[in-house]
Amino acid sequence: MRDMTLKSAVSIRFEEDISLRLRRVADRTGLTPADLVRRGTLELLDRTEQEGKLEAHRKYIDVQYVISGEEQMGYVPLNGQQILEPYKEENDIIFFTGEKSFIKVSSGMFAIFFPEDVHMPGIMTKQSLPVKKLVIKVRID
Repeated sequence: MRDMTLKSAVSIRFEEDISLRLRRVADRTGLTPADLVRRGTLELLDRTEQEGKLEAHRKYIDVQYVISGEEQMGYVPLNGQQILEPYKEENDIIFFTGEKSFIKVSSGMFAIFFPEDVHMPGIMTKQSLPVKKLVIKVRID
């Protein structure tokens, strides 16, 4: 048996978790797993932190993969933030204000945001590189 790296173990655990959640939602809703995943490619212009909004989702996990360029993504656990705009079910999004931490996400990197993760994607870095990314939304509710 070959040695498994931490990265491989995390990847397998994440895949198992997503697969289990998709099966549960499919069983409950009667939808197929293929109906539970949406994806789209975005090309972003520079956006400052002041122009960004903290967001969260109730029904979908966001997987954001940076194809080219780099951006900052803000993050904070969902925990009583002040609501900026109420939940919009048709878009599965709610906006908040509050403190957050940022991480730089460069080409070839990805971030995963669960419903309990408030996030602010698409914020320019000091280098201000154009960003192209793939966003996959996985329904879990």
